[in-house]
Amino acid sequence: TTLSSGYTQTKLGTAFATPIGAISLDATHSSTRLPGQGTLQGQSFGMAYNKNIPETGTNFALGAYRFSTRNYLTLNDAMNLRDRTGVDQTNGQLARQKSRLDLNIHQKVGDGTLTLFGSAVDYYASNPGRQTSLTVGYGSRWKDLNWNLSLQRSRIQSEPLSLEQERQQQSDNIFFGPGYNSDRIDNRLMLTLSMPLGRTSNAPHMTTSYSRSTGDTQGSNLNTGISGSLGQQHNNTYGASASHSNAEGRASSNYNLNGGYRG
Repeated sequence: TTLSSGYTQTKLGTAFATPIGAISLDATHSSTRLPGQGTLQGQSFGMAYNKNIPETGTNFALGAYRFSTRNYLTLNDAMNLRDRTGVDQTNGQLARQKSRLDLNIHQKVGDGTLTLFGSAVDYYASNPGRQTSLTVGYGSRWKDLNWNLSLQRSRIQSEPLSLEQERQQQSDNIFFGPGYNSDRIDNRLMLTLSMPLGRTSNAPHMTTSYSRSTGDTQGSNLNTGISGSLGQQHNNTYGASASHSNAEGRASSNYNLNGGYRG
């Protein structure tokens, strides 16, 4: 149960194992009091499936199918709606999740793991829409270096397609399904590297990531960070990071230093 000012949420669920995999079910009820507009009450229902096959190194998760009624709100949605009530949006104009389907597959390939993640989210709004994404990645280890390379393609859709538009988008519909207009398509390539800078237990650890976006949103981002600890008990911690981004021709950089003590 979640309690907040003007908001309550109650959730019940169960999980059980079957010969074909593990299944979980849950139901959630929310109640949101809006100043001057009464109370919104709604329900959300979820189902998840997971199957692990050790012989082939495969893990399959239908990570869940969830459907929510129009007046169901998460705590974050409720706070956003309470802030906007009477300002610039009515209840029907605030986009919030209607249904969601996630698919997650991990497959052992060579010395690394191949991952596939896909999701489709439908929203309630004055102009209902769908957000879909597909991510393919592979990660492995070479000596002390851990690396991961992934490619993501996402799409935000609204309004039904005309027959002519649908013919023009057949290639995209292979991945994202027919019937929606392509409002925005983004592609993102990301490489992550991490490794210890030494052999001792106190050796600092460095992580670097680089991403590049193409499509309707274009830009790049580079992040590098070092963290570690000092002392026999590792009580003293420290870290430093730097990032540089370039989006739509605008560049920015950020730097951060931190330290701490654990007694």
